[in-house]
Amino acid sequence: MARKTLAKDEIVKGAEIPRSLAPDHKLLYVNSARFSVSYYDFKIFLGQISDIQGELHNNEIATLVMSPEHAKVFSELLARNIAKWEHTFGDIETPEGLISPEEPDQPTESHET
Repeated sequence: MARKTLAKDEIVKGAEIPRSLAPDHKLLYVNSARFSVSYYDFKIFLGQISDIQGELHNNEIATLVMSPEHAKVFSELLARNIAKWEHTFGDIETPEGLISPEEPDQPTESHET
């Protein structure tokens, strides 16, 4: 059976694309993200912060790399899903100081949350 190739305008219009799990699919739990931004891509280094003998340690376990266009769509979909979650379960509280301030009009070179 031949696979249908979707044109870019079909994807933009929200065409359903068949999904399946790759044989090497992994489920990851992360509680840390560090960002690197360039003209060509966004990199998100995902990790797990744990307490090892009384000291915090960040073990980076995966890196997501995506185009600026995909990163923007991803951020908008993430914001939409966070809003749905908060509508259902209540506001998500984040500890003060968890997100460090940035200089205005400067891309984030590296930022950990």
